[in-house]
Amino acid sequence: MERSLIAFARVEPLLASLGSQVFHLGPPGAGSAAKLGNNLMAACNMAASFETFMIMKRHGIAADLFLEVVKAGSGASA
Repeated sequence: MERSLIAFARVEPLLASLGSQVFHLGPPGAGSAAKLGNNLMAACNMAASFETFMIMKRHGIAADLFLEVVKAGSGASA
């Protein structure tokens, strides 16, 4: 068994007590890379949302009304 998998198995109960989902992604550093990727995607979504709402504001579209449109369309996202 791979060393990182052995180490993961030893600490998994502790990690499970801290969060609802626990993943083993590979060798040392893989988790950090995944966290960086997740944070990058979140930042891009936030920036795109901000830019979109600024465009809507410039066109006189109310934010709450636009949100209803987004929820009903393909832009809906958690």
